[in-house]
Order: sequence, then structure tokens, then C-alpha cells
Amino acid sequence: MTSALVPEDGSNVVGANSYATLTQIRAYALSRGITITAVDADADILAIKAMDYIESFRNRFKGVKTYLDQVLQFPRASYRDSGLGIWIDDIQIADDEIPQELINIQCETFMAINAGVDFKNYNQKQKFIVEQKVGPLSQKFSESIGISNNVTVTSISHMIDVLCNPTTNSVERG
Repeated sequence: MTSALVPEDGSNVVGANSYATLTQIRAYALSRGITITAVDADADILAIKAMDYIESFRNRFKGVKTYLDQVLQFPRASYRDSGLGIWIDDIQIADDEIPQELINIQCETFMAINAGVDFKNYNQKQKFIVEQKVGPLSQKFSESIGISNNVTVTSISHMIDVLCNPTTNSVERG
């Protein structure tokens, strides 16, 4: 079976729904000793969920979409020629480039989802304290009242920060 992923390559690919190919995801996982499903349709779903998680950070990414009609948040361009685009390790990422770091983030997020992390808590039962007593008194829980925060994986959050925090180069280049 063929993968249904349509990776964005920086050229505003029509119908893009991923940053990484399944080949890239499988190679990344395998190099870390992790085997993922051989069924492309199953892997596609996980890859798209991983991409959805990345896209949820859209309000934090530096720069602006390069193309007005692009589907995904990358590629990114500097905001109004300010130079405030994406810089990684003091190198500015071109406005028609998908940074390798972004592909790696999708691979890492894919592996987390594959391992059972549910970033949106769709499948996780949450219990919320609605009454709490001290000492000989007890706690009372409700399964339907309260607000749940989305799951965070610190290592993935740090990877995403690379695309959000650095805005300009810190080294003067000659």
C-alpha cells in the first residue's frame, strides 16, 4: 500500500498534510531502535496526528506563512522584511525551506503517539477533585467535571522551542 502523506517541501505543495515522509519517520525511529508499524495506512494516521500537534503551536512560531494559501504553518518567512524569521544555530532558515528540526519534531511526536501518548486526551479518562477534606476526611472525585490540560512531552516541547524562541542571529557575520 502507498502512503497517503503529502509532505510539504517548502514550495507550497497542494494538499500537504505532513512535514515528513513515512520513509523519513521510519528511518528516524529505526536509528533509535524503535520499530513502527509496517502498515502505511496506520502510520499515516499517526503521522498526521503528529503534524496536528505541531500545528497547534501556530501562534508561537516566528515569522509568517510564506504563501497566503499554504495549508500548513511552514515554510515561514520573515515578518515584513524585519529579519525576524526562523533562526536555528545562528543560521536563518530560507522562506522556502522546511527545517530538518521540524521533520525531526514530527518524527519524535510520531514515536510518542505510537508509544501511547494522547496529546489531546481524547482517550484518557480524567478524574477531577470536586470535594477534598483534610485529616480524617476524604476526597470525592468526579469523572465529568473539571478541565484537563493537554499532555506535554518535555523533550518535544524543547525541540519546538527552537522554532519559536530564536528570532534573530546573535552572531554578526562578515
